Amino acid sequence: MTLLKRCLAGLLLAMVFVLAFLAAVDNSDPVALKFLGYASPRWSVSWWILCAFLAGAFCAFLAGLAANARLRLKARNASRLAAARARELAQLRADMPPAATSNASAKNQLDA
Repeated sequence: MTLLKRCLAGLLLAMVFVLAFLAAVDNSDPVALKFLGYASPRWSVSWWILCAFLAGAFCAFLAGLAANARLRLKARNASRLAAARARELAQLRADMPPAATSNASAKNQLDA
């Protein structure tokens, strides 16, 4: 199943590459972008598309980085809380009198 997924992903990646290459060849006319009175240098449309893609990929990377950091912080806090609760439970079990321990286990056996 993993091999099939890898083959399909490779095929999809190859198709995207071919389509991007064809789009770059067809859009080789130089253009200047104008925004609020500012005119950019004249580049081919394919370069502008590539720059927009890279800017989007960078923004997605930063957003993922922030989300990943937030989730790691939550996991670390949950781990610390679980360790504290485990220590507290161990301490309570150690402080419990031996008779209560044997009575509780005998009662659990009767209930089962």
